Amino acid sequence: MSDNNLQDSSKTLLIVDDNKSILDYLKAHLGNHGYKIQTAQHAKEALAQTQNQHPDFALIDIRLPDVNGVELSKQISSLLPEIIIILMTGYPSVKNALQNQEDRIFDYLIKPFKIEQVLMSLKRSVKYSRLIEQNNKYKEEIKSLHQDNKELQIKIRKLMGKTTNKGNKAIQKSPKNRYLDSYKKHQDYSDE
Repeated sequence: MSDNNLQDSSKTLLIVDDNKSILDYLKAHLGNHGYKIQTAQHAKEALAQTQNQHPDFALIDIRLPDVNGVELSKQISSLLPEIIIILMTGYPSVKNALQNQEDRIFDYLIKPFKIEQVLMSLKRSVKYSRLIEQNNKYKEEIKSLHQDNKELQIKIRKLMGKTTNKGNKAIQKSPKNRYLDSYKKHQDYSDE
């Protein structure tokens, strides 16, 4: 895999910016790196695409005409909890203010940026996404193993119960007891 090619054509990237030239620039450059690209100039349009297309990643400008990009990221995250969001801003001071947000904001890009910066951020987000997917897979496997373990424990308890009952019956009918019973019968005949 080349460093410049993300080679992840199954991943969809939503780019939200009210500046059409930025959308066109990002779409042209990132489309060559293996993403299915969607674009939106307004939050309403971005939310509609999120509901219909279920993107894996989103590049969202903080300043949009209808909704703040941070608020939009919250709305998108509530629709798609696994989406990875990268915010774009032309104001470097905003980055520091937003770093304490508890949202699904993965990274921040300061405009003007070079396409290499965007690609590096997306590569990190792809790795992070794969880790999340792997973690979720492991959680499901652990959940399945716990269920299997519970079922085995129930079967073992049932088997132990049967074994204990058979053991009790075997003890009651052991040769020693049979001999005692025979002896008692013999004693009964001798008393006559």
